[in-house]
Amino acid sequence: MNNGDMQLSSESAEARDALAKAMHGMCLWKADFMNDIKTALGADPDFAMAHAVRALALTAGRHVRFLPMMRSGLEKAKAGAAPLSAHESAYIEALEHAVDLRPDLAIEVYKRILAEHPCDMFMHRLAQQELFNFGRKAEMYELAETAAPHWSSEMTDYPIFLSNRAFGNEEMLHYAEAERYGREAIERDPGDPWGAHAVAHVLVMQGRVEDGVNWLEGLCGNWAGKNQIVHHNWWHLCLFLLERGEHERILELFDTEVYNPASPLIQAMPDNVIDVTNVAALLLRLELRGVDVGERWQVVLEPAEGRIGNHAHPFTSAHAAIILAACGSFEQADELIRSMTDFADSDDGPFGVCMRKAALPAAKAAIAHRKGDHEAVVAGFMPGRLDLVAMGGSQAQRDVFFQILVDSCRQLGRKKELAQLAQDISAIGFEAVGQRTLYAEAFAA
Repeated sequence: MNNGDMQLSSESAEARDALAKAMHGMCLWKADFMNDIKTALGADPDFAMAHAVRALALTAGRHVRFLPMMRSGLEKAKAGAAPLSAHESAYIEALEHAVDLRPDLAIEVYKRILAEHPCDMFMHRLAQQELFNFGRKAEMYELAETAAPHWSSEMTDYPIFLSNRAFGNEEMLHYAEAERYGREAIERDPGDPWGAHAVAHVLVMQGRVEDGVNWLEGLCGNWAGKNQIVHHNWWHLCLFLLERGEHERILELFDTEVYNPASPLIQAMPDNVIDVTNVAALLLRLELRGVDVGERWQVVLEPAEGRIGNHAHPFTSAHAAIILAACGSFEQADELIRSMTDFADSDDGPFGVCMRKAALPAAKAAIAHRKGDHEAVVAGFMPGRLDLVAMGGSQAQRDVFFQILVDSCRQLGRKKELAQLAQDISAIGFEAVGQRTLYAEAFAA
């Protein structure tokens, strides 16, 4: 692997090799990469970088329950006996900011590391993850493009870098470049789920439904051994099938691939943020199109309840509001809103900004929509709709909140607002807006 040719400070070759394998595995979304970190620590219990990498990897979990483990990892990393390089020390500095719930400061360290080590793929993955979570898409793009001249096709991590570069380009609406990089990544490694994901984003934004179905159906057999990103890729397939009206097949895929309680990944972590948001956004899209989803909302009721008082991922908090309201748990939905409001009023860090500008208005709109209070949806959400990017997620994911707003405007016969929303959705990057299900009927009116 590359990782900027990092020299890992441990006297144990077994520990160094195991950690290098783990870091590569995380970049490839492997479900078992933490086992390699355990191997590294088994060979060298004082391996500072192994403790730091494990703790940094936990930032992807976006849950307050991971904070004690992250703090422990930081303490053990700082207590390591071996002298560390500046490169390694910067990892620990970034971890300190992550533990303090200051991802904005961690991002600055990530950027500094990549300026000095542009081929550190693990750092590229962490930086893109954090920037994505706060809607900072231009910086995602710039990090990849600045590093690109330093990469070459013979590098082990080059296909992974191409996938990252593809997604950074897609979120900036550079669709041709994104598709080219993503397809090359898959040509080099057909099992890379992030490359598959990046191209799927291009295809959904451009409304290329048949291409999207063929792309993901052709690759899904290559995802064995990967983590929850696979569920999200199945979710992407469902978005294409939604445009074809294949509702029964979507429900079947929901039960077997998107959120299957019997699967080892779901059993190990039923409240994974990717899975919770997948469920909320897919089931609501189906219901907005008149599909009866039965009791499926109940599978994520408990994870949604777990977001009350848990502000580690405002994007998931907004989706939790969708779930609680859909389950008829309006008292808990109100409790969620109170908790989010208190946090937004008191937190002066990046999570507070994210909550105030985007997640809280989106959550309130979702609950009002479920209650049939369309006036409240339009009054509360229309003015700040373009701030939605601040809560992170992709254009394709955030679109479910625009669908809520469009539906409420349609219910109220608000033609002026519908015309404005049609323009907004096109400006966000969606092509062929008037041909998409739900939008076609609303905007035609």
